Amino acid sequence: MNKLMMGMLLASAAAGAMAQTASAVDEVRISSPRVHIALPQERHNLWADEFDQVKGQYRLSNGKKMELSMWGNRMYVTIDGMPRSPLVAASPYVFVARNEQLKITINADDPYGPHGAELLMVVPRLVSGTLVNDVTQLVATR
Repeated sequence: MNKLMMGMLLASAAAGAMAQTASAVDEVRISSPRVHIALPQERHNLWADEFDQVKGQYRLSNGKKMELSMWGNRMYVTIDGMPRSPLVAASPYVFVARNEQLKITINADDPYGPHGAELLMVVPRLVSGTLVNDVTQLVATR
C-alpha cells in the first residue's frame, strides 16, 4: 500500500512539473529592431541646384504635409503641427534633423525624378505609465 501511495505521489509531482515546463515553452518574446537616428559622421555639402530637385511640399502617409525649404545656405523641414527643424545632408538624398528626431530619405531611383520619400520620425508614446521614444516610419509623395 505504501508503494502504491508513493507511486501516485511521484506521478502527480511529475505531472505538475510537466505542466510548469509546458507553460514556459508557450511563451514567445519578439522584440523589434532598435532604430536610432543619428547625425552623419561626414556631412555632405549640398549645392542649391541639388536641393532644388527635392525641395517642395510632400504629402505624408499620416495625412500631414511636409515641406523641404532652404534659407540662405541652410536646409529646413516643416511638418504640420511641428516647429521648423534645420537639416544636415548625409548625401544629396538623405537628410537628418539636427536634433536627431527625423531622418528623410528621398527616393532617387524614380525615372521621372525624386517624387517620393521615406521618413523615420521619433514619436513619444506612453507605455505602462512611462514615456518611451519610438521611431515611426512614414511615406511621403509629391
